[in-house]
Amino acid sequence: MSDDAGQRTTVSVNDHRPNRWWLDIHWITAGVVVGTIAFLLWGLFGPEPAIRVSRETTYLTEPLAADGLPDYCEALLAMAGPAPPPEENAAAALLQVCWPMGIDDADLPAVCAALGIPNDPPSDSLRSPYEDAASGVTRDMFDAAIESPWSGADLPELETWLVKNEAQIDGLARSWNRADSIQLERLGGIDATIFIAARSRIARAEHFQDMGNRQIELLLATSLDWNDILQRVNKDYDDAEAALHLPTLASQRASLKSREDALLAEVNAGKTASSVLPLMCNRAVRSGVIARHISGLFSPTSMLSACLTTEARSRARFLLARTAVALTAWRADHPGDGLPYPERLDDLVSRYLLEVPIDPFSGKSLIYERREDGYLLASVGENGVYDGGSDMAGWIIDGEWQEVERDVPRDASDLVIRMPVPERPFVLPAAP
Repeated sequence: MSDDAGQRTTVSVNDHRPNRWWLDIHWITAGVVVGTIAFLLWGLFGPEPAIRVSRETTYLTEPLAADGLPDYCEALLAMAGPAPPPEENAAAALLQVCWPMGIDDADLPAVCAALGIPNDPPSDSLRSPYEDAASGVTRDMFDAAIESPWSGADLPELETWLVKNEAQIDGLARSWNRADSIQLERLGGIDATIFIAARSRIARAEHFQDMGNRQIELLLATSLDWNDILQRVNKDYDDAEAALHLPTLASQRASLKSREDALLAEVNAGKTASSVLPLMCNRAVRSGVIARHISGLFSPTSMLSACLTTEARSRARFLLARTAVALTAWRADHPGDGLPYPERLDDLVSRYLLEVPIDPFSGKSLIYERREDGYLLASVGENGVYDGGSDMAGWIIDGEWQEVERDVPRDASDLVIRMPVPERPFVLPAAP
């Protein structure tokens, strides 16, 4: 590249190769996009963390099943302790009296072996009297006996049936024992959560199809951290258990109601959440949504509140009956005092009662009023307010017996004993 004079000159040569820096940007951009999509897909559908066995997640750490997770069935058996002798075992008595109690024929041998009883149906299993053709008791007779007082002369067939089955009925009454509801509910809820986690993601989504929540169906098909979910479930049970240790029934029910309302608000807030990006990008966010939903499904608060109310009602009725017996004993021991009954329940303490009975619904003494030649004894009932002695059954209004049954709202009623009981003829209702 020189001219005739021998001088060197530079000639521009036109380079037709592609512009590589522009091409490199395209490839880098494509790589970032593909990488981002791959990252999102991996986060959405990649493997899930293994469930940790700990107090915070699985609650139980032993015994373990073949999959390395707690065996909750074995744990429940262990919690119950070694089976007592059949003659002291409530389950054995219940099965022998009410055979087969819905247990499948294939399972009866194992159940009987565990209870230490023969796998033979008893010849005299207990049934409702109106289901026993030989008793002669009709459903109308049975219903009438529940509705109003009666004697053997009124319903001789029912009296005969009760005498015949006295031993079995007594055995059932003595064998009743209260279960630890919160522990059973906790283990059941956690076991059910682990069961959902162990299924395939498609099966998870299909399992929740009937609930009509499309977001939950889709999220269950993605990668989740079930440790986070189990921790939330456990915390809800811890909170419910803490509520049971509050001093009064009213405070227990109020705490459970507050927790139930808060959980419902969380679940409803999750239903209206519209931000998709955090759900796609963050497994913890997805797991939190599922945790709230499962906590709502397995929440123990409403169940425990109902159990507390049922237990308190049973205790109140027992205390009323026991106090009425004590009042009768006092009357028998004071025939010449001029008073049919004592003026105060305190007069029963030490000889007839250890202490003045406390109403489980109010935390105060049972209500006692001397009335004419008898008395009124009452628990305030579920609303915690004394409604003047109107019994929820409708036969006692404002502390006085009625000629006909009245409608009494459940939320404005008491549990009442009014003595003396008026004598009136027993009338068997006519068959419809």
